Amino acid sequence: MTRFTIEQSEIELESKFASRLWSVVHDVPVLYEALLEELAYVGLSSMDLRPDAGNGSVGGAGLGVWLFGGKANVRIGLDGVRFQTSSPERQVVDTVDGVIGAVRRASPELRFRNHAVSYACHGSIEGMRAAEFVRRFVPSSVNIDGFGDCLGAGAALYFGEAPPMISSTLTLDVSRVVQDGLFVRVLMVMDGGVGTGAAIRALAEQRTGAALRAVGLENS
Repeated sequence: MTRFTIEQSEIELESKFASRLWSVVHDVPVLYEALLEELAYVGLSSMDLRPDAGNGSVGGAGLGVWLFGGKANVRIGLDGVRFQTSSPERQVVDTVDGVIGAVRRASPELRFRNHAVSYACHGSIEGMRAAEFVRRFVPSSVNIDGFGDCLGAGAALYFGEAPPMISSTLTLDVSRVVQDGLFVRVLMVMDGGVGTGAAIRALAEQRTGAALRAVGLENS
């Protein structure tokens, strides 16, 4: 195993509803109150709730939620909820359960169609430049008239169904953030039956760890 030191990361979760969340359009106070109660333990206040008219259409309407001073952003729309954070702290990630709980309180009959989790990170590989590492998966380059020397390549590996995972993609590329570093992105689409934020997190962490180990990287 080669040590991989992560220096910057981003987590994004997009959960699609099986039916529409009409509380975003009417009965909005019910959704507001549910969010304020479910996330009171992290200090959420009404000042952190931001109505979003989107493009002005019914489908474009939504509600934005700022958490931890902007470390995490949530947008709840008619068709789904999106959570983004650049902080890997467990307390931040665990607020997904509060958001899901609030949505279910506002619309108890609501079910999820699927969850798409993206974990992206930039880091350095011990004793190796990223271009050298990626060359293991993309061993040849292409010479093109009028182009300079090929400086590197990227790899995208696609995987099929492995319940409750519907599909997965592993991307390896040279980082544009960390000098000589590696960019890794694991995209996982899982069945909506994975019903809690804790279960989504546990599955995503397990599969992400397995992906890194499979290509010979040990997260430090």
